[in-house]
Amino acid sequence: MRSFLMLGLSFFLLTAHAQEANPFLGKWSIGPQPKLLVKSSTFEITDTGGTWKNYPAGPKSDACAKATAPMTVVEKSDKAMVFKVALTSVVDFCEDFRLKLVLGDDKQVSAFRNGIELKLTRD
Repeated sequence: MRSFLMLGLSFFLLTAHAQEANPFLGKWSIGPQPKLLVKSSTFEITDTGGTWKNYPAGPKSDACAKATAPMTVVEKSDKAMVFKVALTSVVDFCEDFRLKLVLGDDKQVSAFRNGIELKLTRD
């Protein structure tokens, strides 16, 4: 009986160890996005979505460059997550976009906005 319990405990510990935490969850920062008049952006990701916040490059930036918008999960796998950043839910004339996070073989996360790579930093 004791061997059976030890075997069960070992299996449980191995299974728990194999289930790593989601590498995409948490707070992130993105550097300048000059074509968008955005100095920087931050976002926080949870299992179900997140929040995107832009910081404008200057006082003449439009409302899109100042927006805070919800993020919803579009696709999810062990190696990638894709989000819809719904700027139109905040300001009608802004454009929604897709943010894709990819986990590389080196365990580093990369970010792509509509296919363009962004400079990403974990906060």
